Amino acid sequence: MGHHEPYIMRRIVTYAISQHHLKAWPKVQHVISRTIRRCSEQFLYIVPPLAIGFLVYTTANARHEHLQRKKPGDFDHED
Repeated sequence: MGHHEPYIMRRIVTYAISQHHLKAWPKVQHVISRTIRRCSEQFLYIVPPLAIGFLVYTTANARHEHLQRKKPGDFDHED
């Protein structure tokens, strides 16, 4: 009792981490704002081609369904 010197042990190495490295989310706000900025920069490169592709796809499917229907008067003579 009364001795404030640390015990010395052979072949045991201890390490400590700085308090600055223990912060769980140090730059979250910066990372989120940077991600939003990068996504907004790519918006005009990605969204218009996808929108045009979607319009072409839906128009082609609608046209195909329209062309697959039988006209009511075409098969009246086949009784």
